[in-house]
Amino acid sequence: MSWNAAVRRKPAQNKQKQITMSIYHTPPNTFRITQLWAVLSSDEGGEGLCAGPVINGVMLPLIAADEARLESFMPMAHKIAKESGKKVKIVRFTVREEIMEINP
Repeated sequence: MSWNAAVRRKPAQNKQKQITMSIYHTPPNTFRITQLWAVLSSDEGGEGLCAGPVINGVMLPLIAADEARLESFMPMAHKIAKESGKKVKIVRFTVREEIMEINP
């Protein structure tokens, strides 16, 4: 697993420094992803994708490509339901449609 990050300072129009950060993750590819699980909150307005803190307060959507990762989200899913008062659903998507391939 490797993490790559770049931080650039750009002067903003109001002459203050603006910091932008690009972070990407390039894990080893060990299997073909044929299904995804997602943690959704649900209320009278509809559904939304839940997110949770991962590292240093960074929030990422709770989406899993394997059952082990899904299982690691379960405590957070229960906490979201309890603290938000909303119903939380675990859903599985099994239809794969490749819409684009981006080459280096």
